[in-house]
Amino acid sequence: MATVSGVVCRSHRIAIVMSAHGRFLECRHCLLRVRFAAGSHYEVITKQFESHSCDSLIPSKDEAPRVA
Repeated sequence: MATVSGVVCRSHRIAIVMSAHGRFLECRHCLLRVRFAAGSHYEVITKQFESHSCDSLIPSKDEAPRVA
């Protein structure tokens, strides 16, 4: 994972979402969604996530939690 000033950038955590509108692959953290059409290959569709960074950030384990 990449670190940006005290926070860690996550990789996409991809889930398959099925709804009345179709099937999608969706990042569980940043909610980026890509249509997963019938006959599509999972590996091909997941490559579309590589060109987008996950907007979900978590504190670095080196940074102490802030207490109010």
